[in-house]
Amino acid sequence: MQRRRKQVFPLPYYQGRTARAAGRCRASQPYPEMTVDSAWWLGGWHDCDIELTDEPKNHPIAPAAQAA
Repeated sequence: MQRRRKQVFPLPYYQGRTARAAGRCRASQPYPEMTVDSAWWLGGWHDCDIELTDEPKNHPIAPAAQAA
């Protein structure tokens, strides 16, 4: 059985993450601009860019490195 992660941040943060995973653009955020909720939503939306993933790190070797 999988344990659910504990929510640490406010709900708008997780809504932003979900929107990013669904491929929605930044302009689709539901909160008025310059509010705390809009900042949390955008924070969640942007965090997907900087997170580490569990994907294997088998990057192909660059052609320049192979020639050396």
